[in-house]
Amino acid sequence: MMGIRKSWLLVSLTLVMCASARPVVGQERNLYWGDTHVHTSYSSDAYGQGNVNADPETAYRFARGLPVVHPALGSRVRLDRPLDFLVVADHSPVGRGAPVEGDRNTLEFQTAAWSLYVDAAERNNDPGTFTAIIGWEWTFMPGGQMLHRVVFTPTDAETAKRFLPLSSRGASGPQDLWSWLEQTSDRLGIDFVAIPHNSNLSNGLMFDMVDSDGRPISAEYARTRMRWEPLVEVLQIKGSSETHPFLSPEDEFADFELFPFLFRGVTPAPDDADYVRTALLRGLRFEEEVGVNPYKLGLQGATDTHTALSDTDEDLFAGWLARYTGPANGPGALPVFGRVATWNSAAQGITGAWSTANTREALTAAFKRKEVYATSGPRIQLRMFGGFEFDAEDANARDIAAVGYGGGVPMGGDLAQAPNDAPVSLLIH
Repeated sequence: MMGIRKSWLLVSLTLVMCASARPVVGQERNLYWGDTHVHTSYSSDAYGQGNVNADPETAYRFARGLPVVHPALGSRVRLDRPLDFLVVADHSPVGRGAPVEGDRNTLEFQTAAWSLYVDAAERNNDPGTFTAIIGWEWTFMPGGQMLHRVVFTPTDAETAKRFLPLSSRGASGPQDLWSWLEQTSDRLGIDFVAIPHNSNLSNGLMFDMVDSDGRPISAEYARTRMRWEPLVEVLQIKGSSETHPFLSPEDEFADFELFPFLFRGVTPAPDDADYVRTALLRGLRFEEEVGVNPYKLGLQGATDTHTALSDTDEDLFAGWLARYTGPANGPGALPVFGRVATWNSAAQGITGAWSTANTREALTAAFKRKEVYATSGPRIQLRMFGGFEFDAEDANARDIAAVGYGGGVPMGGDLAQAPNDAPVSLLIH
């Protein structure tokens, strides 16, 4: 009920704002909807939990609105409304359920599986209609504490086959990932975006006051982190990472879709370093102290489904793990992870991206400049600009986009020093 309540609040808010403005024309950027975090049978955990046949091809077909077979129920399912873009982000090394012979721990197996994985994205990529973006998940989880990142690149299949996605095996912290991204970007001339997720399950590590070696955060650390991680996945099936009632006691929606259990079966106390609101405040403090803000984050949402089926509609909920999908796994079913059952998992998220085109390059640019936002599933059109000179008449402009871009900065942008200490004004449509 809480999920429905908040969704309706957001819709009502949008309708009130839209009612004050005429239809927008002349927009240079369009709104595209997608999911950047889907697991298929190529992920070891998805395969081990019953998804043995819904592969990357299945994920892309489903996202494009084509019918597929549910990996557990065997029923024919399809999206009522296709997505515009998708990142299949299987755990690296990918390929658990890939049709490749041999030892999964060998370079030969991983290369062959990665090639099939990349080919599926390339086959389904249709610029202007549907964008299949090549990506994976870097699954770093020391002691059950989640420091995971989804990584994607706008590059094509030919270039993607010149590297293997970095695994977290042997990693000491996210700096290892950033170093690999830097080296691979320099070597191949390509870009990457890394998106942390489930900071709510990081046990005080995701937005810490020190780096993973316990040293004070430096300007160099902050610059490197912001280069590769301009965003955070604020909502997905394992809960909301926005805030917690303990941290926001006066916010009646602070308990929206909480998922308080670590995967080792304990319930940690909420920490400032686990949630995005407090991270944003910490970032401002770091900017004053070291000159760079490591937590100047855009917000986006995703599913983290392990069925290959990206769906946020409660009436067509495709499940989190294939083995625990269906009526028999409703309230009263045994927990899957310690104290957690899949039936009480959170609403899945989705991302709206304001982009110049529905292509890999344009969408990646939108993510980089943080002109994206998250919802818990409803495709609510929202546009926001910040400036110092917007007034009530601007809300009635025929071309809101022209006014917003001309007189301010869009969501994710940086406001310069206020002229004559003028207050910030927001233009919302």
